[in-house]
Amino acid sequence: MEGRLFIYNAERRLPAFISETSGSRSDSVRKVVVFIGGLTDGFLATPYLTHLQSRIATAGWSLVQVLLSSSYAGYGHSSLRQDVEELDSLLHHLVLPFYTF
Repeated sequence: MEGRLFIYNAERRLPAFISETSGSRSDSVRKVVVFIGGLTDGFLATPYLTHLQSRIATAGWSLVQVLLSSSYAGYGHSSLRQDVEELDSLLHHLVLPFYTF
């Protein structure tokens, strides 16, 4: 899977990965599916992500995989509230560039 790793939360240095469809740049993509893994999961958490990415790419969408503070060994050292705050930060990172005037 090809794409771009980026920091969506500078304070906590949290990364996310956005897949790039062939011939497109991820910073110009407006339609994304955000995949949130289960407890302790991180990037490429499930065996079907590559297939999912290729299927949604045919419809012009990109796949975003997110790491939260609770990902991997962070489970139990975070809270649901913190997960929500971090997901909110990701959404602001993905949406705001397209709505700045």
